[in-house]
Amino acid sequence: AGWHSQSFDLEFDGHGEGLGVRNALKLRSVGGAVECWVMGIQPTERGKQVKRPKGYYLNDLSLLILDDAGEVVASVLGGARRDVSCSVVMEEGREYVAVPVSF
Repeated sequence: AGWHSQSFDLEFDGHGEGLGVRNALKLRSVGGAVECWVMGIQPTERGKQVKRPKGYYLNDLSLLILDDAGEVVASVLGGARRDVSCSVVMEEGREYVAVPVSF
């Protein structure tokens, strides 16, 4: 019971070959249904400069949360914001995956 938090470092593909990250975060509820909040925070106000010409900063962090059937159960499109967050009520015994994406 109570509030818990954990931080994870993720890195976007810097070679222009994909939309997502190299890793995703697996989530599972133990002991009943729980509400889970997932937040993505870029390290600077404008994000990191990758995949674009000098002077253009990538700042479109978005999040998808999928259930164990592969269905999207929560999502948020970040646009020009430093951080994004979304929540999902996780059912006990089911697995979920949080996937940050950037275009």
